[in-house]
Amino acid sequence: MSLQFELKSAFSVKISWDSFNESDTYTVQWTQSSVQKKTTVSSSAIALVNLEPDTSYDVRVTSASSSTVLSDGFQTWSLEDPHLENLYTSVRLEDGTYDATQFDKSVHDVFLKYFNNIVQNGDTIYASVILKGAPKNIETRAVTEGSTTDVAGDQNLFLPFSKDSGSAQIVTLSNSVPIEDVEATSVSDVAVAQDLGGAVELLYTPESDTFTIGNNVYGVGDKFNLFGKMVTVADGSIVLVFEDTVAKVYPFTTTTASNVVGTLGSQFAKNYTCNVMNVVGSKTTGASGETYSSSWVYDTAADTIAEATRIVHTIDEDSANGTISIGVRHTDANSNTFIEPVVACASGSTTISAQDDSDNTVSTTIDPTGISFDTDDACIYFGAAQKFRIIFRDGTPSTLAIESYDADSGTYMTRSEFSDSS
Repeated sequence: MSLQFELKSAFSVKISWDSFNESDTYTVQWTQSSVQKKTTVSSSAIALVNLEPDTSYDVRVTSASSSTVLSDGFQTWSLEDPHLENLYTSVRLEDGTYDATQFDKSVHDVFLKYFNNIVQNGDTIYASVILKGAPKNIETRAVTEGSTTDVAGDQNLFLPFSKDSGSAQIVTLSNSVPIEDVEATSVSDVAVAQDLGGAVELLYTPESDTFTIGNNVYGVGDKFNLFGKMVTVADGSIVLVFEDTVAKVYPFTTTTASNVVGTLGSQFAKNYTCNVMNVVGSKTTGASGETYSSSWVYDTAADTIAEATRIVHTIDEDSANGTISIGVRHTDANSNTFIEPVVACASGSTTISAQDDSDNTVSTTIDPTGISFDTDDACIYFGAAQKFRIIFRDGTPSTLAIESYDADSGTYMTRSEFSDSS
């Protein structure tokens, strides 16, 4: 009985061995020089990633049931011949998807640089991103350079853009769900400038780490409308996160809105007006589902109607956990209109968000561990006139200060301060 080493690359290896029994667990230790790491697994195989190139490792596997020890060693490939296709295959899951959340920053950067050589267009990749200031693991669809990719629903897109590529890159996105003519006025110039049922080109410039669509330039943190959806450019490579938060067009004529607020009067039912209201959405097995309710305001003089607020209810793939999001209408500096989520609740957390003067989303999350902010300059104020505050400042060193407001100078004065310096 021995260890087998497969799918070796400059940064990874897959190790397997014969199982001692089906219910066994194993402690896996791998050592490079004097640096030792270990983990526990319940299967007789493990993929190790984030290894050093051209480096020798000693491996030791111990069975919990029999205390049997297997040991051997291997050497990773060099950067001159990295075998990165093995790195990608090593994070392939049983369902055919790929878990790139395992990569540390240096390995992720290499993966992104050679993305087009090892990834197939349309692959499902789980990626770690920074979205609205907070880290998240999301499911994405891979888009390779030079490809044309249909955008379907709220499917997030993992773009092949890398600052280390050394040259401009182009991908084409097409709308797989044609936008009805009635919705055209709600879509930004990004989509209106193209055939609404057609395609848009994204041209990436590595020097600025930005991409252009038409005459518009976008980078990490930017938001825009595309094919009737709100898109956020997430950090962690460039990932387009699609959300159904663009303000909708009223699905009926303004005449019906006029009648609802005018001549139609009230309608009553046992489980509708005074007792219970049921809103029913749909889902398929293995997929999440959602439903929503929107509130509209009809301008009787202008004969126009606008979506003011929206409540979105979701349930996960297993129908085990639900969430609720409350959104309000917001028009940004570029006259794009969104339904911006201001409160998002799950069983384990509640997030409250607000827009600053630059249309950036700033969020506060309450969960069982406490209260957290997604910026490095958020404050907690005390008193109706905000006479005192506690403020964190990131830096070298980072500080936490208690400050009071000085009416004469119109600024806050530090009264006590702590730092993380030794």
